[in-house]
Amino acid sequence: MWDLFVRPAWRRRGVGTALLGSLVEELRLAGAQDVHLRVAAAGGPAVAFYRRLGFDLVAHEMYRRL
Repeated sequence: MWDLFVRPAWRRRGVGTALLGSLVEELRLAGAQDVHLRVAAAGGPAVAFYRRLGFDLVAHEMYRRL
């Protein structure tokens, strides 16, 4: 599992698109059939970003601290 973050000062400059594009290509070349990712519930802008790159929202994950 990996985390991908772009520092706020570098956002909206194509950095995330380049990073994710490179990662997806490496996974494709390695034989991966799918890419699954998790976005924090407060990640509205991230959801929009991933949708622009062709990802579909397929599930919600729930969490409860005990």
